[in-house]
Amino acid sequence: MLKEASRFGRDRADLLLFQMSAMLGHTDQDNRLDHLLGRGHHLSWPLDEALFTAEILPFLFVQHQRSRHWGTESTVTGLMKRGSDRVQQLIADYRKRSAEPGFQPRFGNPEFDTAVRAILTNSSPDDAWPLLHDAISTWQPMSDDHLAPLTLLTDPRTARLITPERGREILSMRRG
Repeated sequence: MLKEASRFGRDRADLLLFQMSAMLGHTDQDNRLDHLLGRGHHLSWPLDEALFTAEILPFLFVQHQRSRHWGTESTVTGLMKRGSDRVQQLIADYRKRSAEPGFQPRFGNPEFDTAVRAILTNSSPDDAWPLLHDAISTWQPMSDDHLAPLTLLTDPRTARLITPERGREILSMRRG
């Protein structure tokens, strides 16, 4: 349904589809954001800047670091070049904050962030998924445009736990 809505120019569908695809391990949707947030494109709904900064940018920067830097450019590189002025400013602000010593993206609302950090600190790799699965019940979306805790995919310790099947499970779980 989101793909169909996207074909009819519903920009919000692209943002939702991007999040779903990321949780399912598909990174082929990243280019949708490049177009959606590009200079000259007028969104059909107001961009949730807090969501973009807290969840999407950390994910895009990790994707950029993991990508091969030949052949095609990453989404974040494209947005730095062709993004709207506001998107470019949000990226510059995020880059500045992320360069500070000790910077770590939050995993979400404080209760969920605390739970995830405790799991990463105190759990063995074998125990981590069941604990993370239980902790997801405390996760709260930032807005109606927020489908999943994308920042889980920014830390290699949590990212390796989220297989496409588990990503599907996360997307279908009841949340706090």
